[in-house]
Amino acid sequence: MKSNTFLIINDSIVNTDSTIYRISKSLINNNKNIIIISKTQETPYSITFFNENEKIKILPLLENNNKIKFKIWKIQISLNKFYNKIKKYINSILDQKITLYLEYLKYLKELSSYYIKNINNIDIIIVKGLINLPLGATIAKKKKVPLVLYLIEYYFDESENEEWKKQNLPLLNFIAQNYLNYVNKIILYDKEIEFLYKEYIYNVLKLNKNFSFEIIKNYPFYHDLQPKQITNNEIKFVYSGLLAPERKLEKMIFALKKLKNNFTMTFYGISYDKNYLNYLRSLVNEDNRFCFLDPVPYEKLIETLNQYDVGLNYLEPNNLNHLHATTYKVSEYIQARLALVGTPNTGMKKIILENKVGLVSSDFSIESFYKTLNKLTPPLIMNFKNNSHQAAKKLNWNNEEKKLINLLNNL
Repeated sequence: MKSNTFLIINDSIVNTDSTIYRISKSLINNNKNIIIISKTQETPYSITFFNENEKIKILPLLENNNKIKFKIWKIQISLNKFYNKIKKYINSILDQKITLYLEYLKYLKELSSYYIKNINNIDIIIVKGLINLPLGATIAKKKKVPLVLYLIEYYFDESENEEWKKQNLPLLNFIAQNYLNYVNKIILYDKEIEFLYKEYIYNVLKLNKNFSFEIIKNYPFYHDLQPKQITNNEIKFVYSGLLAPERKLEKMIFALKKLKNNFTMTFYGISYDKNYLNYLRSLVNEDNRFCFLDPVPYEKLIETLNQYDVGLNYLEPNNLNHLHATTYKVSEYIQARLALVGTPNTGMKKIILENKVGLVSSDFSIESFYKTLNKLTPPLIMNFKNNSHQAAKKLNWNNEEKKLINLLNNL
């Protein structure tokens, strides 16, 4: 199907969403028009592409209407006729009076009616994330167009803590049971994640449809860069990403502080937990080797990282997404022509060792990460950086874009 106008329904803030940026840029490069339904929020590190392209129209993801003020992730259950429709999914937990996220679905008809009325002439719908699948499926059914579900994480993680499971799995299961059948194609980023989804969809949810999956890697665009030489035998470490308590980044700091060699460590990060950010800062406030900087606009990130030597990624395996993480961050470091040091999360370990771009710690302890860092020497780092230079030519979105466009053209 040769399509001209795409509707993308996003599950996060579009201004800083690198996945939507790549998809949108690829579509624009192939002369497509785009309508995006998403939350928006301008920041100093916003992606400027969305505001500068006349082929993109952004509609707000409604969080308020005249009847109810609601937020998708914080809703109290209403025991009304809507409950009768879904009680078989939640009877077992009703007595616990658990907060469920069901008002979003209750007002789905009203929400979808608004967008159906205001959106015309779309050819394909792409929904990123599971939570907005009901909206995408409802519009796709009304407009009679194909629906693509783009998932960049695993949503049915039963290894999460009990509170998470009680508050999230009932709604996610309900969405999958009732709306996955509308999907023409499911895009995932890794074969291991595909296995987890198939296991859950067919063996837990007991869905009968033979779903069509496609693996499209979550890589950045190719950048024409060269590895930078190490200067004055000073190793410049860098971390770019979320500064969140569940990532246990303090372990990375503790490991670095044990090093005796000459180095600097720079953090480019976003933190939604001021207490945790202050905690990290307090660990290094008298050590001038460490520096915390604001995030840079995504379009400038790879070039900014290129000035460093070693990209670090410590990721605590506290859920299945983290355990199996290939991590977009790893491919960003490779595209920036850095050496890498990471923890032994299965996806991350595989990409680092197969491409010989860095070292992986034997486990997730501080001591193991320190010993791995301590193996680094300037010649070894330059060897890894040169290998990243070669790997960057294949591990990039320019190659994955061809798969995406071919997929969409054949729906």
